[in-house]
Amino acid sequence: MGKKAYLTIDVGSSSIRVSLFDNSLEFLLAKSKKILASPSIDVNLYFNEIKGLIRQVMEKTDYEICAVGASSLVGWVALSQDGTPLAPALTWMDQKKEEQEEFSRSFDPNEFYERNGRKLSPELGGLKLRHFKNADPALYSKISIFFTIKDFINYRLTGNACIDYTSACYTMLLNVREMDWDERLIDALGVDGSKLPRLKASWEAAGSLTKEMAEELGLPAGIPVAVSGPDGSVGVLGAGGVKGGVAVSVMGTTDVTFAVSDRWAVDPENRVMTNPHVLPGLWLVGGSLGLSGGTLDWMSNALLEGRHSLKELDDMSSKVAPGAEGVLFIPSLTGERTPFWNANVRGTVTGLTPSHGPRHLFRALLEANGYTIRNVMEIIENAGIPVCRIISIGGGARSDLWMQIKSSITGKTVVVPRILEATTRGCVILAALAAGEQFSKEQLENPVDRIFEPRLPDKEQYDALYPEYLSLMKLACQFYDLVQENKADS
Repeated sequence: MGKKAYLTIDVGSSSIRVSLFDNSLEFLLAKSKKILASPSIDVNLYFNEIKGLIRQVMEKTDYEICAVGASSLVGWVALSQDGTPLAPALTWMDQKKEEQEEFSRSFDPNEFYERNGRKLSPELGGLKLRHFKNADPALYSKISIFFTIKDFINYRLTGNACIDYTSACYTMLLNVREMDWDERLIDALGVDGSKLPRLKASWEAAGSLTKEMAEELGLPAGIPVAVSGPDGSVGVLGAGGVKGGVAVSVMGTTDVTFAVSDRWAVDPENRVMTNPHVLPGLWLVGGSLGLSGGTLDWMSNALLEGRHSLKELDDMSSKVAPGAEGVLFIPSLTGERTPFWNANVRGTVTGLTPSHGPRHLFRALLEANGYTIRNVMEIIENAGIPVCRIISIGGGARSDLWMQIKSSITGKTVVVPRILEATTRGCVILAALAAGEQFSKEQLENPVDRIFEPRLPDKEQYDALYPEYLSLMKLACQFYDLVQENKADS
C-alpha cells in the first residue's frame, strides 16, 4: 500500500488553495490561485479553479489520497433541483439591511440572541434567502437547497447536500442550544424550511467522492469528503484551539477571534456570538471582526500605491512609540462586525498632523486591531470564560510587531504556532476524522513557534488609550448612522 495523504480545499477572501498533508498532519505541497472575493461570486468559476488546482497537485505527488476536506469564507448558494446555482453566491460582504429591519420589527432581539447565539446582522444567510423571496419570487420558488459555498463544493464532489452545525448558525435559523432548525425563526422570517439542508457534524463524512468526479480529478473514487465548516472556525481547530482557556485569532483579510469553552455562554448585551465548535463537546465564543489584513493591503497597495511593502511598513512602524503619536485609526472599510455590529461604519482616522506619515497610520491600524480584540476578550471573560492566552495565526501572525502590540494591549500571552496556515490544517484534521482516524487533544495542538508577553511600560500607555478608542468607536457609530439616515431621507 502506498503512502497516504489528505487533500484540502480552502476558499478564502484572497485565494483558493489546494494542499496535501501526510497522515502525520505534516504539509507536503500546495497550489493556489489569487482571487478577490466580493459581495457576489460565481461559484461555478470558483469550482473550476478548484478542479484545476487539484489536478496540478495530483501531477506532483505519488501519495494515495484517503480523504478530502474543504472550507470556505461564509457565503450562500441557492441551488435548483438539478444542482444548478440559480444566482451568484452571496458572501458575508453582501448586506441585506431592508430584510434585517423587516425581521427586527417583528422579533425580539434578546429572544433571537438566545435562540441563535448572535446579534441580528444584515450579513446573515437567512436574510439573503428572504431577499430572493422578496425580489424574485420566481427564482425563489426554484430554490431546492440553500447552503454555503463549502457545502456546494462538497455537493459537487459527492452529490450529497448537507451543512455543518457551525455554518448553519450563520443562516440565523438554527437553534444553537437545541442544535436543530428553529421553526419559530423560520416562520418569523417567512421562508420555506424545506429549502434548508440536512444537518451533520463537521467531523462526519458528507459522502464519498463520486466515480465521475474521481476520474476527472485523478483521485480515488469512494474516498470520504468531510462535512467540515466555515474557514474561521476550522482555523481555530487548526491553530490548536481544542481546550478551554485559550482564544484563537485567525488573522486574514478579516480577523476571526474565538475563545474555546467547554460550556455554553452568552453576553447579556449580545455583542459576541456563540457557536458550536467543529469538535464535539466544545463551544466557540467571539466572532468575526471587521477588516484588518484587508485594510493593511489597501493601505499598502491603494493608498501608498505599492511604494512600501507590508514588511517595510512594519519595520518603519516599530520605531513609532505606543499610541502612534496621537493617531487613532478605525479600519472598518466595509463596516464593523464583532463586537460593535454596525454595518454603516467606514474607515476613520483622527489626530493627524503634518508631522505624521505612513508609519504612524500603519501602527495605529495595528493598535486598532489590538483594542478591538481586548474588547472581545473582556466581554468573553465577563461571560465567565477565562482566557489565559491568545493563539495568533494567518498572515498577520508573521509580524513580531503586531504580535507584541496585541500582547501589550490585551495583557495576554500571545503565541504563534509553527503552522500558520491553520485553516488548511483544520481541514486536514476533519478529513482524517471523517476517514475514521482518532486523535488526542494533545495531538491536535499546533506546536508553538514564538511567544510574546506584555511589556509593562507599553501596557500602561495602552491602558490609558484604550478608553479613547472605545469612545471614538461609539462616536463613529453615531456619525455613520446619521449619514445613512440622511441618505435614506434624500
